[in-house]
Amino acid sequence: KTIGSGTFGKVKLATAPGGRQVAIKLISRSKLVGHKSQLGRLTQEICILKCLRHPHVIGLEEVHHLPEHIWMVMEYVSGGDLLALLNERRRLHEADVRAIFAQVVSAVAFCHSLGVAHRDLKLENILV
Repeated sequence: KTIGSGTFGKVKLATAPGGRQVAIKLISRSKLVGHKSQLGRLTQEICILKCLRHPHVIGLEEVHHLPEHIWMVMEYVSGGDLLALLNERRRLHEADVRAIFAQVVSAVAFCHSLGVAHRDLKLENILV
């Protein structure tokens, strides 16, 4: 099942051995042709994600380099993103906002302590 898509590929929901759900980011090698800067960013993203282990940062579990695609097997969060939650509910309780904000700050502080900047922090990228 496709759960997301972007310029260079799709994100699929899959079941790992043992029955656990994972998200697989499928990056099309053919779409990366002629985009050396994007390939460099992807390589950098993979290296960074391999190092980030934090309860509020999505974990990268495996990377598979296949002839047509690069597969990034990642932790799956079933709750959706913060923008969808806000659109659905229109407002959140203060306690929920505080909890979400504390988790975001914790994750960002952790990344910054390792010299990593997210550079695309937005409601759609905050999974709840």
